[in-house]
Amino acid sequence: MLKRVLQTIKDHNLIKSGDKLVFGISGGPDSVCLFDILHKLSKKLNFDLILAHVNYNLREEDSIGDKKYVRELAKKHEVPIYVKDVKELKLNDKGIEERARKIRYGFFEEIVKKTGANKIAIAHNKDDNVETIFMFFMRGSGLRGLTGIKYEQGKIIRPMLDCLKKEVLIYLMKNNLKFRVDVTNEEAIYARNKIRQKLIPYVEKEFNPNIKNTLVQNARILKDDYDFIEKQAKLEIKNRLKIKDLSCKNCLKLDEFLKLDKALQRAILRIRLADLRDISFLEIEETLKMLKTAKTGSCRDIKGLRICKEYDMINFRKRETENRKQGCEWRLRIPGKTTIPELNCAFETENVDKAGKISKNVFYIDLDKTGEKLSIRTRKDGDRIYPKGLPGSQKLKDFFINNKISKLKRDLMPLVVNEKNEIVWVAGMRGDRRFEADQKTTNVLKARKLTK
Repeated sequence: MLKRVLQTIKDHNLIKSGDKLVFGISGGPDSVCLFDILHKLSKKLNFDLILAHVNYNLREEDSIGDKKYVRELAKKHEVPIYVKDVKELKLNDKGIEERARKIRYGFFEEIVKKTGANKIAIAHNKDDNVETIFMFFMRGSGLRGLTGIKYEQGKIIRPMLDCLKKEVLIYLMKNNLKFRVDVTNEEAIYARNKIRQKLIPYVEKEFNPNIKNTLVQNARILKDDYDFIEKQAKLEIKNRLKIKDLSCKNCLKLDEFLKLDKALQRAILRIRLADLRDISFLEIEETLKMLKTAKTGSCRDIKGLRICKEYDMINFRKRETENRKQGCEWRLRIPGKTTIPELNCAFETENVDKAGKISKNVFYIDLDKTGEKLSIRTRKDGDRIYPKGLPGSQKLKDFFINNKISKLKRDLMPLVVNEKNEIVWVAGMRGDRRFEADQKTTNVLKARKLTK
């Protein structure tokens, strides 16, 4: 088995000379087995090991025993160990597995930063991979979910992914290695446990005794297919869909997106949702339906991320930050330069003798009409503008709608205002005719918007 792990490491280039690995050890059979193998390989492959153990305090004395055992193991092999005690979880809490996972991986990242480690090793085996494939299949995850667990994912590596659980147990027995037993893994109360204890044995008995290898083989084939589709999807984003406007870094061109093959559309959405876990096939399909048929301004929320259909683009943004720039205000330096990183723009102003030619990014202001103090802010309820070239006044909201400005861009649109909070210039679009300098104006300010 040691040779097989070594071969996996070489085949997938998981460990290089000089690497420093944080290894998550629970004290169970899988982690004890991989720790023993990695410790034996560390000198040969020239890498360092650091152990990390999370005590969730879910099994009373057994949890204390786990912590004591891994500390003794680390001391015996002279390997540094970090331990985190968690007290906020209860065994019957809803979503406990996902919450524990976030705590565990967050702890691993803390150790990486503290020690200068560059990789995190996890003791997933082939059985874990099979269970994961079954879970994603039954959840309706689509092609990506059926590719199974990856050998390498960012900093995370899984050197034991080609080994069956029974091989792990044989290795432990032959090497006389003790390990801890988590009795909750034997209880058929979680979906994964039910798959392990009931579904897989039934399929092996009634349909295919080699189902584990069959599923893993299929997963590798599907991974190759998905990798190709994902590669093409990234090229489409880069060459065809990406919007250059810095105020909408996470936006894509809607019309071009809808022209693509559906397989590429699904892959593009998954790329944009890459930071979210367990996105189902149904969520992807409902989002595609919304983008294709729903009216402008329609949105879908997926696990804290909001996807909106704007006039000419798809906008991806976090729900909790989508309105964070509304109501912000900055004093405009006269004369001088005012930089506003929050809006990805800057302004230059100078006093000039007379008004010149205006454009969407240049406006000549009559300071006798506005007053000497001007500010820049984002929109507020009740804003009105007297647009140059149009009769009367308009609500700013209607002005934006008539010009097909998306909601996101409205929230980020810089407005130059006077001390009475009247709009002088919708920077990058149009000025207010009440405050435009003309050839008779003697106190002229030239304002220019710079896009960063």
